[in-house]
Amino acid sequence: MGRGRIYDDDDTALGSRGQFVALDSFSTRSSKHSSFDDESTVGTTDYSTVKDSKRPKKQAGSQPETEVSNTIQKTLSTDSAMFNDRSCGTCLGELFRWNPDHIVVKILSVARPNDTKDKDGLCESMPLKGMPGVVMVGSVMSKTPRYCPLSFGDRVLAIFKDEKYYSETYANLPFKDLIKLKKNLEPWQQVSIVLSYIPALQVLQTCPFTVEDNKVLLNGGLGPINQALIHLCKVHRAKRIYVPVEPEYVSLVREMGAKPMGPKHSDWGPTLINSIDIAVDFIGSNKFITSKAMLVETGHMIVAGTKDLDSRKDDLFYSLNKAFVDWRLHSSTRTSIFEFMKVYDTERESFEKDFKYLHQLVYEEALPVINTCVSSANRENERETDALDGYTIMEIRELDGWT
Repeated sequence: MGRGRIYDDDDTALGSRGQFVALDSFSTRSSKHSSFDDESTVGTTDYSTVKDSKRPKKQAGSQPETEVSNTIQKTLSTDSAMFNDRSCGTCLGELFRWNPDHIVVKILSVARPNDTKDKDGLCESMPLKGMPGVVMVGSVMSKTPRYCPLSFGDRVLAIFKDEKYYSETYANLPFKDLIKLKKNLEPWQQVSIVLSYIPALQVLQTCPFTVEDNKVLLNGGLGPINQALIHLCKVHRAKRIYVPVEPEYVSLVREMGAKPMGPKHSDWGPTLINSIDIAVDFIGSNKFITSKAMLVETGHMIVAGTKDLDSRKDDLFYSLNKAFVDWRLHSSTRTSIFEFMKVYDTERESFEKDFKYLHQLVYEEALPVINTCVSSANRENERETDALDGYTIMEIRELDGWT
């Protein structure tokens, strides 16, 4: 059993242990253990409120005093045992800081990335391999022990691999999977950070050096994660950012502060060969050979997707080609392979710190919100979205009749 981590609700400093703390403690207490605040009484009758005229009188022929004394002692012993049994769980809970197994959460915003249809043209795979099944932000509706890091009304984030806990009303969620959030952004904006900036930042973190003063190639069109990469590279002072895109997005890429390139690897290959420090590739054209050829001698490539190769799944030799490409990528010391949920599962503390950092940047408007919000009260807005719109996030309106 873990111990709930304590934090300061007013903490806003980046990198410190603030409100974005994983709550990985849980309890196996029996439900029979009630709180010390239980209002049930000990004993059977309270004679202090009974008038003297109604108090029981000692009658002739009643039990001897010794028998009455033994009876009272037995009753008190039984009551004491019942009280100890009732309060034992609370004593242990306070001693070991046990937290609830599950907490009821009112859903404020939710997204199912794996329900997204992949986009045509030059764009990262949507959903990207390893994306979670459900991301939700909600408000705690359960009453928790006073020592619990979560309390009624706190806002929390929950991420799950599958859609087991999906809900648009209330959900009974595992306590250990909840991360406490601040309330200075809209819930759907906090979901958006998880689906764009978190994977983008962690893609860059797989590189052994930073983007500062380096030339970066982002081969993923204008999908939500590649958009986030453009903004992050700019914030972290990359020397130059090259983005292959379709012609209609050229002006938009320039507005973002990057240099647009033609969509085919033959468009940008001859220009960028042996000049790139960091290449992030979501597409894998020419089995990643072109992207790797762009690198300088000390450069590094990050493989974030294999869209081009996966588009040929019906080919007779697809499995053989895929196995060969995987082997070649894993055997290279100048290549990293990114998978989102793997990072979340194995490095939860780093995930929380990354979220806190990005949350602050979005709050300060140093980073724009990328994904699209759709109101649950206005479902007709659920139109076919462009790659620029990113993932669709449902905002649960309180006018829907379930509040």
